[in-house]
Amino acid sequence: NSYTILESVLFLSLPRLCMEMANEVLTNDALDVRQSAQLVVSQAQHVSIDHEAARRLADKLLPLWIDGKYSLRQWREDNPLHPSVADSSALDWIFVVDTLNFSFWSEDKELFGVRFHDHLYTGYWSLCAAINRALEEGIPITNAAYLATLTKEQLGHVFRSDTASNAPLLDDRLRVLQEAGRVLLDRFGGSFETCVRAANGSARRLIDLVTTHFSSYRDQAVWHTPEPTSPGASRTSLASSSSPPSSSPATHTVRLYKRVQILVADTWACFEGKGLGSFDDIDCVTMFADYRVPQCLLYFGLLRYSDKLLASLHAGEPLPSGDSREVEIRAASIHAVEVLLEEMRTLLSVQKTKLGSSSSSSSSSS
Repeated sequence: NSYTILESVLFLSLPRLCMEMANEVLTNDALDVRQSAQLVVSQAQHVSIDHEAARRLADKLLPLWIDGKYSLRQWREDNPLHPSVADSSALDWIFVVDTLNFSFWSEDKELFGVRFHDHLYTGYWSLCAAINRALEEGIPITNAAYLATLTKEQLGHVFRSDTASNAPLLDDRLRVLQEAGRVLLDRFGGSFETCVRAANGSARRLIDLVTTHFSSYRDQAVWHTPEPTSPGASRTSLASSSSPPSSSPATHTVRLYKRVQILVADTWACFEGKGLGSFDDIDCVTMFADYRVPQCLLYFGLLRYSDKLLASLHAGEPLPSGDSREVEIRAASIHAVEVLLEEMRTLLSVQKTKLGSSSSSSSSSS
């Protein structure tokens, strides 16, 4: 459901609707996620953003937020496969799941699936079900020492399928889990909680810690400034004056940081923004640039693809990781949600002004 996916993205971005914080610049020379997205969108050849479509969608989504449709309690209450108790074990579960949270699509008609408690799960939920099934079977899949020495046979058992399709990228999943176990043991006493505590209540600090020590979380790409081919660089930045100058280097490392931002957001949501999940800068987290949300943004018209890109996609041409078209789609998705949130902020401000005027009028008449 396109609305469900988009609303989930917005749910984890909405704290910034209530905060007036300017984008912060990292202390090093690398671009942060927002800056990365803005740079790519400002130079994109195949993907652009429709601001009018963002306004239309903001009109539909803002009432849902105002009516209290979303709360942090939903992370646990509405998702029975998520941990029911917010504790250290929940943090270890979140870390393992988000370390593995990539690529559950399949070219086969039938997706990889896991049957757990008489229900067949696919996609992200098949991952959660596989981890929970393993824990019920006494397999310590969230234990760092176990992960550090995990074998392919053991992981294959954890991810055994209940459909005709096998779990994709099993070798890659083994590699990232082994690394996760080793780093947790070497750097953080075998527990992700230690890593969270080391962040001292800063989401940005936790992102930096994870991407520094766990290489699998360094979701970034090399962006080469395209050669100018045609006019029209008026693509879609929130504020064109803040776009990187044209004299900047032709090659940039751009950060997209899908999984590490999910990791922070899951921690925040699991603990309902309290205790170990309390981050005073949670609004530094953007949407998560995966391969499903762009489909929703395209459906609602926020993203527009060039005819050439559409032809490639309709032909089933794979876009390799780091391909400029793939980077454009992911970066534009991040920036499109920023545009959407800005439209929602504007609508919210207008509503507050109207309420204030109505209240003043009522007081005067009385």
